[in-house]
Amino acid sequence: MTEFKKPENMQELMTYYDNTIDMLKVDLEILKEENERLQKIIDERARGQTVSVSNGLISRGQEADLYPNEVREILMDVLKAARANIIKEGTRRADVVDDILKANPVEGPPHIRAKALQAAFKGYVTMDNSVRKKLSDLGITSSAKISNHHKAVYYGDDRYKVSVSASCSDRRGGDNTAAEMIRKFL
Repeated sequence: MTEFKKPENMQELMTYYDNTIDMLKVDLEILKEENERLQKIIDERARGQTVSVSNGLISRGQEADLYPNEVREILMDVLKAARANIIKEGTRRADVVDDILKANPVEGPPHIRAKALQAAFKGYVTMDNSVRKKLSDLGITSSAKISNHHKAVYYGDDRYKVSVSASCSDRRGGDNTAAEMIRKFL
């Protein structure tokens, strides 16, 4: 530690205070530079962070999950399809989307559900109890026969409904119905 020497006259006292002020000004400039550097780090991290850490990268809208993680699975599925079909290799967009897909692995329920729908309607002839059970397991209810058709509704939400033939004579009818449900529901 530097020992403090008591000023003996007014000139020494003024010189002491002038030196102290100069040292404090230097310290202030150093601290301002450090503050600016740290603020830049905070700003960069804030740009890299999400709107809300608890909600993830994208803020949650009003649509509720009809099954666990449905909205997340759909978004990852859309990103994966866009990456495969639209986004060109070697671009910034490709790198960003690849990074998001890598950081957010999915179990694949939309794809699994699509396969289950295709299986339920393979060789479809009529809306029997077996088909009703398979659809029910996927959250799809079917109404009683109304003028040679059934109304299939996804999780009771009338925005998502498909008309299903009560009795199908076309060998591709079941496949077409499954494809329409996949497009509309998944």
